[in-house]
Amino acid sequence: MKKIAVLAVLASGWLLLGAARDNPGQPFAAIGEQLAQILAIVTDPESGLAEIKAEIRGIEEKLDSFDETLTSGLFLIAPNAHSVDWAILNNSSDTQTFRVTVYQYPSGLPRIMVDQSQGTVGPGEVFHNANAVGTVFTAGFYTEVVVEVNSPNVQPIVEQWSQAAAVDFIPGTLIASGDFVGIKPPTP
Repeated sequence: MKKIAVLAVLASGWLLLGAARDNPGQPFAAIGEQLAQILAIVTDPESGLAEIKAEIRGIEEKLDSFDETLTSGLFLIAPNAHSVDWAILNNSSDTQTFRVTVYQYPSGLPRIMVDQSQGTVGPGEVFHNANAVGTVFTAGFYTEVVVEVNSPNVQPIVEQWSQAAAVDFIPGTLIASGDFVGIKPPTP
């Protein structure tokens, strides 16, 4: 998919470049010159592009490998819930990478991945994602939040709120850090 997008951008660039060269003095001429410079750098083996690509691959590999997988277990959305919020607290001394996946389980059918977030959280920081009920989290379906991390000092929670302003926590809906259970990574 990424390769197709890159090829589409390059093809568009070549078309603009050709139009600019064929029509000097027209509005696209300056853009065409800039694209020609960019394409020269991208295609130049001495430009350092290989090193940048290797660094990007290293970052992607880090993002795709995790030491621990935690599950909230199955839960239902409260009838009066307006929003569901998951959060991650980084209690380690290093920046941590995480991936959070939300699954729905329609009764009698295979699970459905409805959302996935990936990123980093600094030492002593919290990262969260709140969603209105009816978007990622849907009433009437069993739901699971799976958290993948590299440190046992990264602790997740899930909570439900009856208002959008997150001022009315619904008692009994908190899934605390200690309630999450370590599992083997989920299979797609």
